[in-house]
Amino acid sequence: MQTDTNKKTYVYHPDYGYGDMYRLSVLMHSVAYSVAQAAKEHNVSKASVYSWRKKYSRAFATRSMKG
Repeated sequence: MQTDTNKKTYVYHPDYGYGDMYRLSVLMHSVAYSVAQAAKEHNVSKASVYSWRKKYSRAFATRSMKG
């Protein structure tokens, strides 16, 4: 994960696959409804949604612990 005061924090490399904002919108959908529904409506696998949940939860936990 890239962090710097002048740079944006990315969980995944911005040139690879979907962007962070798209992934976060899928995750918000999965929280509001279900992982299966979010995966189906956004045409991604359920495994990807679970993987993104795990990865982003670590990123936010690490970030919030720092300050």
